Amino acid sequence: MLQHFTEVEVLEHYNTYFKLRVQREGKSIGFLFGLIESSKTEAGVTEYSVSQTTLEQIFQYFANEDVEEKVNTAFKRQEGGGMVKK
Repeated sequence: MLQHFTEVEVLEHYNTYFKLRVQREGKSIGFLFGLIESSKTEAGVTEYSVSQTTLEQIFQYFANEDVEEKVNTAFKRQEGGGMVKK
């Protein structure tokens, strides 16, 4: 995958299940299907699917970032590694 995409992000991984994200970089979903299909035996892939990011996933991503930012600004690090509320 890294031969064809500049970044491959592992979103989930447990046992033999991997959920990956790649930027399109001008490539089609058909290109990605072909890439996986042509190397699935070599990579030991038995099942796979390819999909575009949904609007719901995009909204969830931004909502999670907003929550993370609020949590990070609500606390500050104390000497010795502890956290205290601002």
